[in-house]
Amino acid sequence: MYNENIKKNFIEHYITTIQEGDNQLVAESCRQRFMSLFEKVESFELLYNKDCSEFNRVQIEAMFNAFGLHSIATLKGYKSMLSNYTQYVTDAPNFYVTFGYDDLKDFIEKEEVERIEQ
Repeated sequence: MYNENIKKNFIEHYITTIQEGDNQLVAESCRQRFMSLFEKVESFELLYNKDCSEFNRVQIEAMFNAFGLHSIATLKGYKSMLSNYTQYVTDAPNFYVTFGYDDLKDFIEKEEVERIEQ
C-alpha cells in the first residue's frame, strides 16, 4: 500500500474520532472499508507517483471513472472517505470536496443514473 503507515495511522485516528462507545464490530468494519478503498486507489498512486491526498481534479476524475461503479452512494462514500483522509494528511487543496452530486453522476453507469432520476 502506498504510504501504508500514514494510511494506517489515519484509519486508527478516524476510528477513534467517529466511533461512539467501544463497538469493535463498527471499528473493524470501518477499518476494512478504508483498507479496501486504499487498495483500489493504489494503482493510481503508483501511476501518478504520489499519494491520493495529492491528486488534482483531473487525476481524481480519471480514478473515479476507472472505478466503473453502478452506485452513486458508493462513489459518494469513497469521495467522503478520501476527502477525510486528505484533510488528515495535508493542508494542501482538497480537490475531493469540489465534486458535487452532478459531477459524481458522470462516473456512474448511465442506467443507474436514469433509474435514480425517475
